[in-house]
Amino acid sequence: MELALYNAYQAGPTGPISETANAGTEVLGPADRCPKFTDYLFVRKGSGHVKVLLADILYFEALQNYVRMHTVREKFVFDSTMKELEQKLPNQFFKTHRSYIVNLDRVQAYEESSVLLGEDYVPVSRSTKDELKTRIHLIG
Repeated sequence: MELALYNAYQAGPTGPISETANAGTEVLGPADRCPKFTDYLFVRKGSGHVKVLLADILYFEALQNYVRMHTVREKFVFDSTMKELEQKLPNQFFKTHRSYIVNLDRVQAYEESSVLLGEDYVPVSRSTKDELKTRIHLIG
């Protein structure tokens, strides 16, 4: 049921657009309706939501229609797309692979095809490797 509601939200409003919308009123997409995260976000845990500081997030991992968020202390799974999530995250987060977004402040080591975050290695695609090297200030 949550997935159906999520998909309906992603589709946006249906039906004809009124003429007043064309006269300067902007119709916002799902990513535009919600502002960027600044210092924290709330994630579902059980029947409620818990506050998670962005600084505690290691990385996000795509799981088909869901995203698994790995933090310093625990993991959370919620329904979202990587594209929507990437648009809401601040610049300290970087998409290293089509299925991974990492917190650059938490990168501990870099290898040619992966980065170390906590105890996990996250893959880095060939297309993002050069930009990642620049963003983590890799020298030598």
